Amino acid sequence: MKRLMMVIILLSMMVVGAGLAMADDNAATAGSFTCSGGTATSPTIIPAGTYTQVTVTGICRILGAATGPKIGPGGTEVIKNCNARGGPVNVLGGLTIAPNGFLDAGSCAPTVNVSGGVAVGSGGGLILGCSPFLVVAPPAPPFPSLCPGITTSNVIKGGVTATQPLTLIFHSNAIFGGLSVQGGGGGVNCDTNPNLSAALDGSSATYTDFENNTISGGLSISGLQSCWFGIFRSQVDGSASVTNNTFADPDATEVATNVVNGNLTCLGNSPAAQIGDSAGSPNIVTGRKLGECAKL
Repeated sequence: MKRLMMVIILLSMMVVGAGLAMADDNAATAGSFTCSGGTATSPTIIPAGTYTQVTVTGICRILGAATGPKIGPGGTEVIKNCNARGGPVNVLGGLTIAPNGFLDAGSCAPTVNVSGGVAVGSGGGLILGCSPFLVVAPPAPPFPSLCPGITTSNVIKGGVTATQPLTLIFHSNAIFGGLSVQGGGGGVNCDTNPNLSAALDGSSATYTDFENNTISGGLSISGLQSCWFGIFRSQVDGSASVTNNTFADPDATEVATNVVNGNLTCLGNSPAAQIGDSAGSPNIVTGRKLGECAKL
């Protein structure tokens, strides 16, 4: 019996060792991936896998848990784009959206984890994560939702830096390293954005939206010029600032139902920061509420 136990233990150690070696080999042999080409209605698909780096230069999509076409209760939940399930995409280094690139890593509710930060270049767009009732903006009934009953839980380490981006739509992500958006937005208008319209199954203007995220390291949104902007139900560990932004929609700059472990500063925005028609609650702030956010 003792000899048999020794054989079992040795075999177990060999299996565990082989598994560890395989994991190390996967990490060592994972290559970089560049997603190019694609159109708004026929984006290039990034396959499931583990990569050292991912760069998006074209119009791309990551498939996930959602499949369609599907119409939910009351006809309010619509999925058209996700014709197949997709596995997780893990990026050991950074995810880069090159200038004018666009990545839909949200509408099909994919699993996307990034260990080396996210960078979005001039004119770039990124939909990341999904939770029910991700609607187009400006909102118009019947309020399409791209992931009915599905909430993602992506993890981004290394922070998010966007310099002159066109659009960012983040839902239900955990971001470590802060989030910074400087400039961009496509201009003070609500013109139709073809990439967002195709991804969101309806006519959509260009907008930026952060909902149900956890952001460690602070948040800064400055100099954005677009149709609409909002941040809701997010926890920011560090100070948050929304400054010098201009939007075409008078109901924009909505800042509501957030928890900020630091100061919340809103200055120089047009329209001024507001709860608007979001039906949100006042923000909980452990530091000071400053400027336009003093009343929020």
